[in-house]
Amino acid sequence: MTLNAPENGGQSTHFFFMSVRTAIGEFTHFSGAFTPRPGATRSEVFEWVYGELGRRRPEARGSSVIAFDVQPNGL
Repeated sequence: MTLNAPENGGQSTHFFFMSVRTAIGEFTHFSGAFTPRPGATRSEVFEWVYGELGRRRPEARGSSVIAFDVQPNGL
């Protein structure tokens, strides 16, 4: 999966968000658009988003997930 790297003519196919509470009690939010690989599961997307959050915001590693969602990006 690739964050913000659309593969279908300029538009990512899905949108996600994740809200977490860090070990020191702070809340943070991470969201974006992406195109999953064919056959990807919701569980795989969850793990990927959680990993990306930790890579981008090291203080969020090991956080408790409060909310997560992934939806098709079209309206």
